[in-house]
Amino acid sequence: MRTFRILFLKELKSYFLSPFGWLILAFSALMQGIILSLVLKGFKDSPRSESLVHQFFQDTFFWFFFLFLFPVLTMRLFSEEKRSGTLEGLLTAPVKIWHIVLSKFSAAYLCFLILWIPSIIHFKLFTILTDVPAPFTNYELIGALIGVFLIGSLFTSIGCLASSLTSSQIIAGLICVAFLLIHFLLGFVTTFFGSQIPAAPLFDFISPQSSFRVGSSTLVRSFIISQRPDSSSSLLTIFSTTDAGNPEPCLTPLQITKWPRHQNQSNV
Repeated sequence: MRTFRILFLKELKSYFLSPFGWLILAFSALMQGIILSLVLKGFKDSPRSESLVHQFFQDTFFWFFFLFLFPVLTMRLFSEEKRSGTLEGLLTAPVKIWHIVLSKFSAAYLCFLILWIPSIIHFKLFTILTDVPAPFTNYELIGALIGVFLIGSLFTSIGCLASSLTSSQIIAGLICVAFLLIHFLLGFVTTFFGSQIPAAPLFDFISPQSSFRVGSSTLVRSFIISQRPDSSSSLLTIFSTTDAGNPEPCLTPLQITKWPRHQNQSNV
């Protein structure tokens, strides 16, 4: 793991010890603020039944911004190594291939996660600076962020794949954009051809829009935290269920069940 840590820190420094990473962070904070402002303006102009979080993550500008991040973050990971000739040195060094791949992926993915700190601050500032009740719950925000992080890991891996196919950063970025657009447009197959086609459940399953919709409108049905009387550790169990009239999983408020420590073991 020492080798992985060295390679990981090297890749992470390439983001934040140069203007490149800070420009991406500034652009991300700016775009998130603009998108949130547009969504709030929509709430002001007309009533909305969906929450602020749902509207934010389903906005058209959000998707353009979201898909733009991954080619920028990943296009130089392997292509720059190929162009400069340092990739051959890494492959012939006493370093395992998975160390190289995982370190580059982890650095890009951690940079992607950091980009969402401004968005969390924006939503929290809304509840702090305004007197009106927030048009969202913390559970909806957590569910949406879970969707962002999971889909972000998939798209980051696609970007790494695209970067490994060529020595040109521009071509790597274009390949990544093509892959992401194909994946994104697959979510509209049921919109164009209807949900009666045999493969409709498959397209809904792989659709990133559906994943965000499920996450932002409450992804997990219930959290049950139980504390066993014979142990100081807590057991976290996550259940994903569905409502009778809703085929998609949804999230209800946190449910906490605790048993007192002095309870008799025979009653457990």
